[in-house]
Amino acid sequence: MSIKQELDLSKKNYGYLENQIKNDKIIFEKKKNTFEKKLENDKILAEITEIEKLFKGKTFVQFLAKYQLNYVCKKASEILINISCGRFELSIDDEGEFIISDFQNGGIRRMPATLSGGETFLVSLSLALALSSQIQLKGNAPLEFFFMDEGFGTLDNETLDVALDCLKKLKSENNLSIGIISHIDKIKEFVPIKLEINQTEYSASSTAKIVVG
Repeated sequence: MSIKQELDLSKKNYGYLENQIKNDKIIFEKKKNTFEKKLENDKILAEITEIEKLFKGKTFVQFLAKYQLNYVCKKASEILINISCGRFELSIDDEGEFIISDFQNGGIRRMPATLSGGETFLVSLSLALALSSQIQLKGNAPLEFFFMDEGFGTLDNETLDVALDCLKKLKSENNLSIGIISHIDKIKEFVPIKLEINQTEYSASSTAKIVVG
C-alpha cells in the first residue's frame, strides 16, 4: 500500500471516528436528559407521597398545628427579645417543647420550669401577644388593644415592677392600648384611666365610676 493510500485510509478512519464521537455525544446528552427528568420525577413523586402521608389520620392536622406553633413562637420571640432588652430568645425543640435562650448567662438554653416569676411573665406575655396578633391577622386588622385578666396577684414586688416596665414599653413602642383587671393597688396607680367597680354596702349591687389619674 502506497503512502497516499495509507493517508486516505487514515483520513477515512478519522472521519468515521469523528462521526462516532458526535453520535456518542448525542446519545450521552439524551441519556443525561432522561436521567435528569427521572430525578425530577422522583423528587415530585417523593413530595406527593409525603403529602399523601400527611392527609392520613391526624398527621395533617399535626403538621398544620406545628406550622402555626412555629409561627407564633417566632413572633413571640421577636417580642420577647424586645421587652427583655435582648436577654431572652424563644424557640421550640424537636420534641415541641419551648426553650428559652438566656444571653445574660452565655446563651444557655433553659426550660420554662427554670424561669423566675418575672421571667415567666415576660415569656407568657410574649406568647399571648403573638397569639393575639395571629388571631387579629385572620381578620386583617392590626393589634391595637390587649386585655389582661389579673395574673399579677402571684408576683412579688420586684417581679411586678418588671411586668409593669414591660407593659409600659409595649404601650409606648407599639401604640398599644392595654386593659387590665386587677385589685392590686400598684396596678391601679400604674393605669392612668380606671373603671372602678365597688360593691354597695349591705346590698348585692355594685357601682361603677371612671377615675382619671
